[in-house]
Order: sequence, then C-alpha cells, then structure tokens
Amino acid sequence: MKDFRGYVQKNPLKFAMCANLVFCLLSFVAVNLLGGGLVSIAAAAVLFLICQTVLILLANDPKEITASLLNHKVLSVLCFIVMLRTLMTLGQFYLSAAQVPNYAGIGIRVSVLLFYGIACFFWLISRKEMSFAKIYPVLCLVFGISTGIVFPPNTIADEPKHLRTAYYVSNMMMGVEKPAEGIYMRADDAHYEMKYYSYDLNDMETFYEDLSKPLEDGKLILVADTGEKERTLEYTQRPAVFDTELYQYIIPAAGISLGRLLGLNTPCTYLLSRLFNLLFFTALITLAVKLIPIGKSIVFTAGLLPMTLQLAASPSREVFRISMAVLAFALTLYLFYDEERNRKYDKAVWVILAVACIALFPLRTYVYSFISVLPVLIILRRKNILSNKMIRNLVIAAAGAAVILLALKYLVFPGDIVEVPKRLLSYTPEQRYTIQYFINHPLSAFSLLKNTFWAMTGWYYETMIGSQLGWLDYGIPVVFVQVFGGLLLFSALHRDYEKFTLPPVLRYSLVVFCILSYAAILMGLALIWTPEGASVVDGVQGRYFIPLIVPLLISFRTERITAEKKSDMICVCTQFAALVFMVEFLALRML
Repeated sequence: MKDFRGYVQKNPLKFAMCANLVFCLLSFVAVNLLGGGLVSIAAAAVLFLICQTVLILLANDPKEITASLLNHKVLSVLCFIVMLRTLMTLGQFYLSAAQVPNYAGIGIRVSVLLFYGIACFFWLISRKEMSFAKIYPVLCLVFGISTGIVFPPNTIADEPKHLRTAYYVSNMMMGVEKPAEGIYMRADDAHYEMKYYSYDLNDMETFYEDLSKPLEDGKLILVADTGEKERTLEYTQRPAVFDTELYQYIIPAAGISLGRLLGLNTPCTYLLSRLFNLLFFTALITLAVKLIPIGKSIVFTAGLLPMTLQLAASPSREVFRISMAVLAFALTLYLFYDEERNRKYDKAVWVILAVACIALFPLRTYVYSFISVLPVLIILRRKNILSNKMIRNLVIAAAGAAVILLALKYLVFPGDIVEVPKRLLSYTPEQRYTIQYFINHPLSAFSLLKNTFWAMTGWYYETMIGSQLGWLDYGIPVVFVQVFGGLLLFSALHRDYEKFTLPPVLRYSLVVFCILSYAAILMGLALIWTPEGASVVDGVQGRYFIPLIVPLLISFRTERITAEKKSDMICVCTQFAALVFMVEFLALRML
C-alpha cells in the first residue's frame, strides 16, 4: 500500500487523469445501459464521490486534507455547490425525459462529461502547488467538448462556410482534382450542407439521431455557384469558400480528411474537424501558458472565455488567429524576459516565433500586422537598439506627418485625388467603402472610427466575452458576462511571485499597438462589409478582438497593485464554477 501511495504521490496528474477517465467511462456506461434514468444518475453521483474519496486518501495525508479544507473554506463550499448544481441539472433532464427524450439524453451526457471535469479539477486544486499549465488543458478540453455538444455543426457563426473551406483544403490534401469553379464534396456532405445550414431544436434532435447512421453516398459530386440564383440564397447557403489564406484551415481539414478516409458519415466527419481544431488550440494555448513568464493568469482566463471556447470547438479560422497571436506574444516574453529559461531550446523557440509572426501578419487584410510585429519592437528594446527617446521621437514624427498630410489634402488638394472604383457588397448590390474613398476623404475615416467606438465598443466587449453565442442568437445571462469580465480585470493584477514587469515604454507601446489593431480591424471590415455613407462599421464582432486581450491587459500590469499567490486559486475556481453553470444553462435551453 505504501509503495502504491508513493507512486501516486510521485505521479499525481497521470494517476488522477487515468482514474477519473475510468470513472467517466463507467458513468457513461451506466447512463447508456439504463437509458438516462434516475438509477444511472445516482450511479454517476456515487461513482464520482467514491472515486474522489479514494484519490484524495491515496495521495494525501488525512491531516493535510483537513488543514486544506479549513484553509480554503470558501473554495470548499464553492466546489460543493458546483457538484450539487450539476446533480440538480441531471435531475431536471431526468424529469423531462418523457417529454423530450433525446434532449434529456444529450443533457445527461453533457452533465456526466462535466462530472469528469469536476473530478479532475478537484484533484488538481488539492495539490500544494497549482499550475496553470496543468489545469488549462483539462478545463479547455472538457468545456470545449461540452460546448461542442450543445452547439452541433453549423450552429456557430459562419461555420457552414468554414467547413466548406476546410473541405476544399481537404481535397487538396487528398489529391482531388481542383474544378474550374465550385468544390467537390461527397454527395451526403453536399446534401447535408444545403439542408442543415442553420439549426433549430428539431434539427438538433435530427443531428444527434444521424450520428449513428452509416454513410449512404460517398461519391464525389461538384457543388458550384448557381449564377443569378446564388444571390437569392442565404449567405451561408452559397456554395463558395472563403477567399483567404488557406493554411488557417490545415488542422480542421486534416480532421475532415481522416473522416473521409474512415468512411464516416457527415456529422461524425464534421465533429472530427472540430475536435482537431480544439486539440490544436488547446496545445498552443497550453504552451503559451507554460512559457510566458508574466501574465499566466491573463492567458488562462482569456483562453477559457465562453466565446473563446465556442470558437475553439469549431472549424473557424479564428482558432488559428487567436492561438498564433497569443503564442507569438508569449514566446516573445519568454525569450527576452525569463532569465531562468532553458537556453537549449532557444533556436526551436525562435523558429516557432518566426513562423507564428509570418503566418499572422497577412491575416484578415493585415489587421493583425501590428500584433505580429510586436516581437520586433520588444527585441529591439531588449537589445538597446531602440531607446525610449527614439520611440518618443518616432511617435512625434508619425503624428507630425499625419497633420502635414491632412493639411496638404484639405488646403492644397481640396478635391478628389483618385477615382473611386465601383465595388459592390457581397450581400447586397450597394457600393462599399474603398481605400480610394478614404484617400479622397481622410477625415471621414476618423469620423467613422469615432462613431463606431462610441456606439459599438460596449457590444464588442460583451460579445468578445460571449454574451451572445451561436449565430449571436443564443444569449447567456448578463451575470456571466459580469463574472468573466471581472475575472479578466482581476487576472491583470501583478502577482507577488512574479519577478519583473514590463518597462513603462513597452507598456505604453503595447497600448498604442492595440489601439492601432482595433482601428485596423474596424477599417478592414469597413472596406469589405460596410456600405458607403454608413455612420458606423458593419460586420465587426467581439470575437475579432480576442487576440488583443493578452497584450492589452499585460500593458496595465504594474507593481503598484499586487495580488497574492492564493488569489490565483480563487480566480481559477470562480471561472470554473461560472463555466459549469454556463454549459448547463446552454444544455437546459433545449428543454
């Protein structure tokens, strides 16, 4: 027994993950064999309690357990409330099983999955040393998969077109001939795309029933544009792919390719695409959390926002952009502000950083270019090539150049300088803003940005956190937005165990670069999505600003306001509880 306990104490995470996985599988077996009945719910609860009791007794001294409970009374009560709330959710689904059996079965499975997350989480926080890098992948995978269950494919914004683009890349991987126009798809996949381009609750029930059906027609057929008829279709129904950098879809395309090679049906193939993207996102953000020397709490919190998790569990290209932006920033700080790093891997880190910045630079018409060149600024500052005085002079020179150009435009060349071409919007036959228009009317760009900032920034903030999910049609209670927003602010506080902070000049530079990125995102959507003459920019959503969260919050991190190390535990537990309640709220909406 002592040898076994010694092994457990030496390998706590491996043992906890394996033991809790066994618990999770047993719970799923109980749920499926007993049809989601009350007995299976009780079995899941009993297995949960037994498993956690055995784990804690094996890995800890009973005296230490008692002392830990007494020292963390608030957290102990919070964990108990989370477990009790999940049991209540299971009961609610059981009571509704007669009216909506399929929804109840889905909800019970979601709750059992949350039990697995709760089990691993309880184990992790019972350890003496809490590690963000160990907790993050568990929570990201559990809540990412849970979110994916309550949002089937095509229920997330632009997902039909993301799937088609990933399918296009999958064809390239599998050597399928590229047609002159359109895209080759399996017949079942093509019919599914047109039939379920958006979901209501009845469609969701059909989706989960279709998961177990075999592939009926795997023959490749050409799905092409339909000429004039295409404009009469809903935007998501048009058989087209995104005109963008295709390397953003390599990971979800690999999932689709695997599903096609295995002969899986359409729903399972698309779920594989989601799973591959979720694993990719989890791996990169976990690496960022592990390597970034300051602001681990910021990366952790931003990586578990409702909107971030929903995107992570989808084939969206935003997954690539967010993970690359966060990783690039984390690697930059790792290379130049962590003196205790293992320099053996510096060359590999340099290569990864260069690839991340180069891949990020051209995305979404270069709106993230400011974020991708941030490492260059910090490198130059670290090497003393770029002094504080030089940075101030560059800012003054840029401001002076802008004033001179405006004076020349309105005093010397008051008329149009260039001819404005005719550019129609993709969703309506109206003229859209163009670069030439803003060259002729530069102050109009400033007015457009100002109006959008005052009118829309509050909504951008809420949707960035996740106040509206799906196609922005599934709202979550405002209390969740307030809790996650408060956690973001709390995570920005300097921690007493952190050895340094960024110099003031770099913090101010981060703010400037984030403001420029904000303006670039707005102007990018103005040029492709906003009709000429509109007073605010159309098409911008809060999820586009997620890559700015980490550098912006780190720029406000100073030693003037410092939080103790134990505050990390409170922050993590609070976010965990909010995520459990949020996923259960989304699942209960199906009743």
